[in-house]
Amino acid sequence: MWRQCIGRTGTSPLSRAARPAYISAMFADLLRRLTAPDTTPLPELDQHRALAALLVRVARADGTFAEAEAARIDRLLIARFGLSP
Repeated sequence: MWRQCIGRTGTSPLSRAARPAYISAMFADLLRRLTAPDTTPLPELDQHRALAALLVRVARADGTFAEAEAARIDRLLIARFGLSP
């Protein structure tokens, strides 16, 4: 499928003159979206869940999720959000 998007010469179907403007506009839009302030914060419970999910994801990054890692995450979340065990 990707070969259909590229001409036989191995170049993009966009002209060389149009390509830089198109790419510049694409990256400018991406950077604008990434750096724009979000005026609608997540509800508090969703913030807690997002942090917990992120911590678990980081803990599993090495392909394992040890009991010690789970216990550490539990302690962090209890301390951070005042939860009971």
